[in-house]
Amino acid sequence: MTEKKLTPEQRALLSVISSSISGSPAPELTDVDFSAFTRLCLEQKLFPFVFSATHKSFPRELFPEAKRRATLQIMTQTRATADVLEVLSLAKEKGISLIPVKGVLCRDLFPEEYLRPSGDEDLFAPEDFDAAESFLFSQGFFVSGGQGTSVVTFASGKTPLRIELHKSLFPSDGSATGELNGFFASPATREYILRSGRAVTSLEPEAHLLYLILHAYKHFIHSGFGLRQVCDICLWAKAYAPRIDFSRLFSDLASVNSDVFALGVFALGAQYLGLSALPKEYDRLPDPLPMLRDILDSGIYGSSTEDRLHTSNVTASAVAAEKAGKKSSGMFRTLFPGKSVMLSRYPSLKKSGLLLPFCHVHRIATYLFRSLSPKGPDPGRTVSLAGERIELLKLYGIIK
Repeated sequence: MTEKKLTPEQRALLSVISSSISGSPAPELTDVDFSAFTRLCLEQKLFPFVFSATHKSFPRELFPEAKRRATLQIMTQTRATADVLEVLSLAKEKGISLIPVKGVLCRDLFPEEYLRPSGDEDLFAPEDFDAAESFLFSQGFFVSGGQGTSVVTFASGKTPLRIELHKSLFPSDGSATGELNGFFASPATREYILRSGRAVTSLEPEAHLLYLILHAYKHFIHSGFGLRQVCDICLWAKAYAPRIDFSRLFSDLASVNSDVFALGVFALGAQYLGLSALPKEYDRLPDPLPMLRDILDSGIYGSSTEDRLHTSNVTASAVAAEKAGKKSSGMFRTLFPGKSVMLSRYPSLKKSGLLLPFCHVHRIATYLFRSLSPKGPDPGRTVSLAGERIELLKLYGIIK
């Protein structure tokens, strides 16, 4: 990774998150470009959370739009949270097993739950996916966007709530992450009472922490992950520490080469966000600064630039090759991703894999056309960034 200092806006974001989570007054923001600061907060999907703590510092000319944006996100999230809780309640009444993960549970650990936005709510249906799917249809939801082999996205014209219904928590045919589903084949669950008084049933605390870490890991080996996920992981580990066997947790993580990565996440939370979540015996932590720089550059799911998104085929291929004991074919996989990668963009592949070569031609032609635009992807930058991210995977013990 290229050595560079954090910008004033990046330092301000870290400071505001740290103070807000601890309940301390937000620091005075000086030497900050508020337009750049706003973009950074939006990329990390933390704008309502940050704006609520810093609104008095915003320049007069930017305040109305910033307030409008934060208010809209808060209203949308409040409605979506109420609606997903209602969906879970109705499903329970009808005997449909739906296990929420991430969003609704992690949101409850923030100082104000409505300030942590979610683009969608993830519901896991390990027992009877078809019954869960039929239930959502009966509630007025419809399939929205592409369908993968392990997840279907639902939306409704009656609510801003979007639901990702998971048959498995990780892509079942993804060679880089498919093995992670083994941890959740027969998930143990427990009931959680949220701040609102509503009860939801989800994974046991240790299993849910394992999932949060592996979900961040999945995004890290593709295009990147964000500060919101770091907060989720550290807040969860801190809140449920008495119910977590950290030795067993790290043994599970080590079995899939993600233990050093997890230590890096916890080190980042402790050093930059004031979120010390690990027991004292975990005192030898990796340097979190390279990970932090990658996070601040990537946006919430590595989607800050097209160049970064295109690196995912190289990095995921390198991880898959490591697991298979083979040499990575990163550049080949960048040009010709496997069927599992292409499915989200070309759902027709689900019906016939024979269409894969034609989809490759269409994808490459589209990429080349877009690269001609001043705002399009830069092939040279994509290759350079992919190389940097490969070194990052080596640094955190994911590949050798």
